[in-house]
Amino acid sequence: MCHAIPGRCDTPSGPNDQDHLSIDLLYETASATPPVFAGLVHRRELLTSSQWSVIASSVAVGPARTPATSKRSPAPGDGVFPLVTNDRTLSELELLHAYKRQPLIEKRFAQLKTDFEVAPVWLKDVGRIEALLGVYFFALLAEALLERQLRQAMEREGIEALPMYPEGRPCRRPTARRLIDLFEPIQRHELHQPGQPPTTLITELSPLHRRLLRLLGVPATNYGR
Repeated sequence: MCHAIPGRCDTPSGPNDQDHLSIDLLYETASATPPVFAGLVHRRELLTSSQWSVIASSVAVGPARTPATSKRSPAPGDGVFPLVTNDRTLSELELLHAYKRQPLIEKRFAQLKTDFEVAPVWLKDVGRIEALLGVYFFALLAEALLERQLRQAMEREGIEALPMYPEGRPCRRPTARRLIDLFEPIQRHELHQPGQPPTTLITELSPLHRRLLRLLGVPATNYGR
């Protein structure tokens, strides 16, 4: 787990003051062990209480900005922020890359509000709400694995795009939602007659359907059987 923590920035009050950027951080932790900071932190002091831990850090950012110098070039400390994590095996660069993956993870969970339409939940018992969200989470995981399987197969076979959009337009990064929509018209019916085994009737698969099933590792002859 890693995330950026906003802080309070104090600039020098006079020309004789030491140039620094003071960041006061406040976060909740279960232990008194300070977290790992991704560089830039020169000094830190751990103040603990029964529930909260406060990290006071000082980061050198170079000369203070004045109205005359601010017009010429930005201060070297612009854009500096601390990253906090509980994974001490990550290097500073790996920690930054892990933080940059956050939008991708949040985009996946956005499907709970869009495709799945989880809210509103018409349940009162907390246990039932948790169980319902657990089912949705497994569905979300299944969609993620479906996308990965298809995209890895495309990369393995050197396929740049598939005609999965309307009018056969190319799709370079197919999603599980688009894949499900393509197979939605496929129907399966069973015809039962007295004294005879049931007859299974399945919509004829298109060449695109068969190609997608092959990339997913699903035999087209067994699909729907």
